[in-house]
Amino acid sequence: MVPGALSLLISASVWSLGLTLPARTVKQDDRTDANKNTPSDGGLFISDQIVKANKGIPYILYQGDIRLLTSRSARICDACAWDKSGQGLVIVPYVISSVYSGTNKDLITSALLEFETMTCVRFRVRNKESNYLNVDDGEGCWSYIGRIRGAQTVSLQQTACMNYGLIQHEMMHALSFFHEHNRFDRDSYVKINWQYISPEAKDQFKMDNGNAFNISYDYTSVMHYSSKTFVNTSGQVSIIPIPNPNVSIGQRTGLSSLDVKRINALYNCNLCRTKLLGASGNFSSSDATATNTSDNCLWLLHAPSNLILLQFAKFVCLSKNCNAKINVYNGVTKNSSLLATVIAGQPLPVLVSSSTLVLLEYITNASTQSSFSGSYSTVMYGGTFTTDGGSVRSPNYPFSYPNNARGIYIIIAPPKKQVLLTFSEFDIESSSKCSNDSLRITDGGNLNAPLLGVYCGNRSDLVITSSGPMVVLQFSSNSNINGKGFKANFSFVSTR
Repeated sequence: MVPGALSLLISASVWSLGLTLPARTVKQDDRTDANKNTPSDGGLFISDQIVKANKGIPYILYQGDIRLLTSRSARICDACAWDKSGQGLVIVPYVISSVYSGTNKDLITSALLEFETMTCVRFRVRNKESNYLNVDDGEGCWSYIGRIRGAQTVSLQQTACMNYGLIQHEMMHALSFFHEHNRFDRDSYVKINWQYISPEAKDQFKMDNGNAFNISYDYTSVMHYSSKTFVNTSGQVSIIPIPNPNVSIGQRTGLSSLDVKRINALYNCNLCRTKLLGASGNFSSSDATATNTSDNCLWLLHAPSNLILLQFAKFVCLSKNCNAKINVYNGVTKNSSLLATVIAGQPLPVLVSSSTLVLLEYITNASTQSSFSGSYSTVMYGGTFTTDGGSVRSPNYPFSYPNNARGIYIIIAPPKKQVLLTFSEFDIESSSKCSNDSLRITDGGNLNAPLLGVYCGNRSDLVITSSGPMVVLQFSSNSNINGKGFKANFSFVSTR
């Protein structure tokens, strides 16, 4: 099969912003974080979680978590890939054991949905297919490589393997992928410290003669071991990146950009997709390489924790009759709630998600040209509010707000409306020029809009009206005195 491109969908919209569903204020302890349901693992990387889970299980596992067939070579896997349909989709039927809790079933399903968004692979609940994945609460975390025919187990032990990225790791094996550090060309990118690896574990680092699809080595792959996986000497490492030993390897989050690219290459998915993984990043229309004119380009932003703060630097039309827009979805698929629709040439709001995942869909006409760029970072608290008659509250309200907290809240009214803020409670540590804890309010949709005021202390009469349809509240606290915080009721009023 020949390499395919990832497809990126970002849609642009009109100044109405197309905001249909409001985001709520999200507290630290109730975010819909992709890894929220992960049990405590002591901060282990995915590969180290797997090694820990698989210690002592009664199976011989190649490379730590690959179950072998006696009839298949572990080094070269021919005919492992799943079949591609005439519609260009790779259908992988699966069943999830009934013993999983509802929460864990949802986590597994969520991890599978990302493959559907970013590739042409479709995990589908089995009907009567003879070849399928049996996701089982077995011993440890492991999978076979590729399709083996019949019912094939993917073991995801509930007490050890319930991590979004770990689930995707095992599903990558089921789709035919080995570990990244076992690539045939890995010695050009990492050094294996054989002296710090026990003899019985050295097989885990043997190279495979697989197809790299001319895709760069990926230190950030969900399939890469961490620097200490299988190390037998305290204070030492088993893998060192070269030439820069300070490059981070191993992760806890999920598919990387090149993981997505490899899947699309193996299965010849004719798509335009970009995955951004990390606490911050940049995106632009120049990332898009649309090869399938019937499909929009998509960007998936995936932060390891907290909420995503999205900021557009520009979105302009480069030709007449341009109707480009970007749909911003509050989750991993286009079925997630629509956070906003941003339109070329219109004001660009800052947006705050309610989870660690945001999907951008770029909708444009091939006969017209547009250009956009933006960035994302993370914030502990916040939300995007678009429904008339709600309220914004400080973190932990009505209890004292936490130390060193940062929250960003944007309220967006329809065009020709203003935002009226009425504070029913306001108790923020008082200081000269509000230099400690404060609430900063700007008159517009971005962080650098004209300032309406910076507030702290105790207030009982605070009422603020924006001059246009958007207002941003930025809350911050230091590590000293904490107050009860604030509650602001908002409504949309007609422009005077």
